[in-house]
Amino acid sequence: MQPSTFAQRIQLIKKWGYQVISLDELSGMHQSKQYGVHQAAITIDDGWAGIEQFMVAELAKHAMPSTLYLSSYYAEKQVPVFNVAVAYLMWSQGGSIELAGDSYLYQLTHKRQLTTQDISSREAELSFEQRQTILQELAQICCVDIQQWQHAGRFRYLDIAALKRLQENLCKIELHTHRHTFPQDDRTTAELEVERNRQWIHEHLGESTHHFCYPSGEYVPAQFDWLQSLNIATATTTHNEIVSPEDHPLELPRIMDSNAVSSLEFEAELTGFMTLLRKLR
Repeated sequence: MQPSTFAQRIQLIKKWGYQVISLDELSGMHQSKQYGVHQAAITIDDGWAGIEQFMVAELAKHAMPSTLYLSSYYAEKQVPVFNVAVAYLMWSQGGSIELAGDSYLYQLTHKRQLTTQDISSREAELSFEQRQTILQELAQICCVDIQQWQHAGRFRYLDIAALKRLQENLCKIELHTHRHTFPQDDRTTAELEVERNRQWIHEHLGESTHHFCYPSGEYVPAQFDWLQSLNIATATTTHNEIVSPEDHPLELPRIMDSNAVSSLEFEAELTGFMTLLRKLR
């Protein structure tokens, strides 16, 4: 989202008289089924480096609390997020590249013509070192200085020092799994992802965490029991809607915002007009 767009959103929130509250406060209200009038909690997903400069800084100007759902793996590693960086580099080449016979990617895939899907489909089986080698090679093919990326923080998550600055500006750090994955068919792995995420946040940031966001909004109701066993109070989805007292605390909707959402659409969501329209359909 562009900084100017986000600043406009804050002005709309103020225009309609919304009081921005913490996620803990919203959770308490949801549990008691007693909501105040015109109250909202602001949540941010993942942990991209750019949010410090405009999102959290803008919120701090208005003394508005927020919550960052952090995937801790890339905050720890401090390298470009692999799938996003690969997608960008491949996009810059029209979605495919030609490989030389001695290239690492050719030895890995045995393909001369490589597409984005050829790389992304193998991501889960690649080690950290292999991913970095692939990024280095792709950057070289695309004539991109990846060291400059690193210096500028492109496609990178916030580091520990930056996350601590967020905390000083009323931003609470909460759970989004360690590696941005929450498998639906493997309870042990899913719970380990949350526990590693929680441990990392507590160890490096001193936060006690009780709120969760499903990676990519993907989940099944059977996972509610898993989260309850981990003492998770709320879990947010990517369902575009205002929270109501009837919503399950581990299946909370949100108003999903991005540059693709016009100011008029955002205002319609904020005022509940879109909620009314969806109910009438």
